[in-house]
Amino acid sequence: MKIMTASKSPDNPDDQDHDSSPTPQLSKTAMKKNMLALQKLGEELIELSPAQLGKIPLPEELHRAVLSARKMTRHRALYRQRQYIGKIMRAIDAEPIQRALDNLRHPERLAAARFHQVESWRDQMISTQGASATGFIDQYPAVDRQQLSQKIRAAVKEHETGKPAGAGRALFRFIDGILVEADENKPGDTS
Repeated sequence: MKIMTASKSPDNPDDQDHDSSPTPQLSKTAMKKNMLALQKLGEELIELSPAQLGKIPLPEELHRAVLSARKMTRHRALYRQRQYIGKIMRAIDAEPIQRALDNLRHPERLAAARFHQVESWRDQMISTQGASATGFIDQYPAVDRQQLSQKIRAAVKEHETGKPAGAGRALFRFIDGILVEADENKPGDTS
């Protein structure tokens, strides 16, 4: 689902941004589709388990509204609460919420992407005999440099001698652990 944003009115100088990049004006149909998409996104939040909801970065007002909607049993009250959630959704940036929901729905995509990233780092480090480790260290400064160097040396030696890939696998697991830890410590994942 692509959530669109409307531009400022070109006729009113008070609405103008100082930004010179023009954005197209949305039609009424596009605006209504966008509002319905945001409301549907809000309704999906109501259906999440408490553990899943905790993984979504929500503003406090939206979080309270979602929790209130979960307690409602009367159809009309729930309908109004969903409308209210949609209104809140229109006032915030919904992209982080959409991304987090996508990650909850399709965790295998996230795991596959990380697997390929780890594999790429490992292959680069082995092929450059550790020269690319500085780029990794720059990106992940909390890494134990000595342990990384030892694992790279063992994997390079193993690669050159044609031995079974035990050290290469150890290097892969080490890099994967660093990336998992970095993902868990990423700021802004909780609200």
